[in-house]
Amino acid sequence: MDSLKLYFLLICVSAIYGVSETKDDPRWSKLPEECGKTRYNKKSSRIIGGSAAKLGQFPWIARLGIHSHPMRPISFFCGGTIISRYYVISAAHCEEKTTLVRVGENIVSSVIDCDNSRVCSPPHQDILVKRHIFADFCATTFYNDLSIIELERPIQFNEFVQPACLPRHTVTLDQLLNQPVQISGWGTMSSIREMLPDNLMYINNAVIERDECNVVSRTEVLESQICAGVRGLVRGNGSCFGDSGGPLTKYLPLKGEDRGHLIGVVSNGYAICEFGPTLYTNVSHYMDWILDNIKYK
Repeated sequence: MDSLKLYFLLICVSAIYGVSETKDDPRWSKLPEECGKTRYNKKSSRIIGGSAAKLGQFPWIARLGIHSHPMRPISFFCGGTIISRYYVISAAHCEEKTTLVRVGENIVSSVIDCDNSRVCSPPHQDILVKRHIFADFCATTFYNDLSIIELERPIQFNEFVQPACLPRHTVTLDQLLNQPVQISGWGTMSSIREMLPDNLMYINNAVIERDECNVVSRTEVLESQICAGVRGLVRGNGSCFGDSGGPLTKYLPLKGEDRGHLIGVVSNGYAICEFGPTLYTNVSHYMDWILDNIKYK
């Protein structure tokens, strides 16, 4: 390990969290049993360089915004993932400035979103934030880049607004390596000039070795982090500004069917985000912390 990496590790280390492996752990009762389901079969679905998401394809995605004055528009800057009616998971580096969470949106410019078959979703829901909970985030290393946002009132679930499942066991690199994962968000489609999409976008990427993310991290990439995307500083498809805190999802078996699980949270990437891989917080390593910090189903 070089001296610069050792310096940052001395400043800030990763907290040791864990995952509850016990299926009958009563803390799981605080999360909904119905999760990870969409209007589409996962096999029928196909930021930068991404595809437009279908209506209801990612019903768990949320937008984090600041609403400073009733006469001013909401400023959205980060993403998040619904895990229950009262809680959204995001990245700690999005900080405490979020005052409002929006769910149920697909097309930004539309009040009511409809698809080509004239199926329309209910209006989006804007819900005020009650409090932020942080996982001992270290800004110098991006270790523990995870937060829980508690809402003032419950999300109303419908066909287009649903929670993602959370992993019931530790998801290791060996289980994920070279496996496809999905990233979704409304982040900019170019780091050179601001090109914000009107439609929710998504991409399919592959998980790669953690040390491949050394090009975007000044410190050692830990087991509590996931690296996904291209190898090296080459052009590829990935998350960008505005996607922070958003979901990295994978379909995993639960109760006899494959369901969408939140396995990662968009954390850190190369400054020119058309290039290089992206670093994600490995959610499974924080499940004990998550279960200890949520109160309501």
